[in-house]
Amino acid sequence: MTPLPLPIVAIPPVGSATSSSAGVWLAFGLGTAIGATLTWIAWRLRARQRADRIAQTIERLGEQVTEEDFGRLQDSLAAPWDRIAVAGRRALRAIAARERAAAVRLQDLEAILYSTASGFIAIDPRHRVLDINPAAAQWLGTDLTKARGRLMQEVARLPELNRFLDDAFGAPDSIERTLQCAGTPPLLLRAMSEPLRDATGRAVGMLVSLQDVTRMHRLETLRSEFVANVSHELRTPITSIKGYVETLLQVGSEDPARVRKFLEIVQRNATRLSSLVEDLLALASLEQVPSSEGHGLEIGPIRAAEIARGVSELLGPPADARRIRVELKVDDSVLVLANATLAEQALSNLLSNAIRYSPEGSRVTLGVRRVGDMGELSVTDEGPGIAPKHLDRIFERFYRVDRARSSSMGGTGLGLAIVKHIAQALGGKVEVDSELGQGSRFTILLPIPPTSHQALTNP
Repeated sequence: MTPLPLPIVAIPPVGSATSSSAGVWLAFGLGTAIGATLTWIAWRLRARQRADRIAQTIERLGEQVTEEDFGRLQDSLAAPWDRIAVAGRRALRAIAARERAAAVRLQDLEAILYSTASGFIAIDPRHRVLDINPAAAQWLGTDLTKARGRLMQEVARLPELNRFLDDAFGAPDSIERTLQCAGTPPLLLRAMSEPLRDATGRAVGMLVSLQDVTRMHRLETLRSEFVANVSHELRTPITSIKGYVETLLQVGSEDPARVRKFLEIVQRNATRLSSLVEDLLALASLEQVPSSEGHGLEIGPIRAAEIARGVSELLGPPADARRIRVELKVDDSVLVLANATLAEQALSNLLSNAIRYSPEGSRVTLGVRRVGDMGELSVTDEGPGIAPKHLDRIFERFYRVDRARSSSMGGTGLGLAIVKHIAQALGGKVEVDSELGQGSRFTILLPIPPTSHQALTNP
């Protein structure tokens, strides 16, 4: 700002006619000049103080003024007011930086919320959806974008969830509950409520977290069934052995034919018990394999046809005893990446089942071929077949299509479970295709070596 001009006072020359009043005029002039100077200095200080106060106010409320406003303000004001424009620009830059940081933080939080496997639903006190992540939307069968702003009763027609929300809003603390959603098989969700609070700590709704516990519940059920089945399977032969041994001790050895019969029963049950223990140990060993890639196992390229021939020779006597013809349809060029002992055990289990359950005089075919990037080892029989309702559970431990028939033939109920675990340990899988009265076809699919390795291995 241009400083105010100081007043100019005319001082009469010394020795004039008015010299008597010269002192008065000189004092008056000097006083006037000093007063004007002091007034100008005081005004300047007050202006600077006002500018400082305005600058501080703008720094606090800078978000209400645009940068263009500050540009025009700077052009229209004199030098002392430049501080206001500078302070405004600083406030705008600070606000913009905070907005950018908040936007980045919001993107990070959304990425975490939308990527997590758990479901989250934010609900206001009127049960309207504030936000929902993809996992929760998928489980509840709703559209992610259309759910926001709607009542929870409209988003998910799940009475159990609505009752859970009513109880959660009325409870002083968080609550948990297992909800069942429609589906095949039904979906089990573990719901937990937590108060939803704003930055000041005020409750503005409810946050519901959902977790899919279907698999966990399934595993718990399988574990309980496994323990019950093991107890039953072990108790039966042990009880039989114990009973016949006690009878032998009481009866004595006077009747050799009767003693022999009892001993044969004891031997049969002891063999069954031994097979059961061996199968359980085999399953336990397979479950210790860290991953489906078979770490910890000696895996290498082997000819699948050699495995099939070895298994055919091993189980030739029991097949001949039942007049069952075992045929080989193998491709000698097929190599698979496997552990020879485990692959032979898996194929032996399948062939043994086929011989055991096929009618006498029928045919069982052992096949080896390449299917895409996998090597296929198959066992096809002409047995009674398996009903479709059993196919999804046929590879579970102790699951039997015909429990009475399986027990009478000496099966442990673990053979197919062992086959499945072996295939998974070797990086493959097992499949079944069957129809009632048309026989069954069990297939083990194992990975094949890389092309270069296969070319080097084949002569």
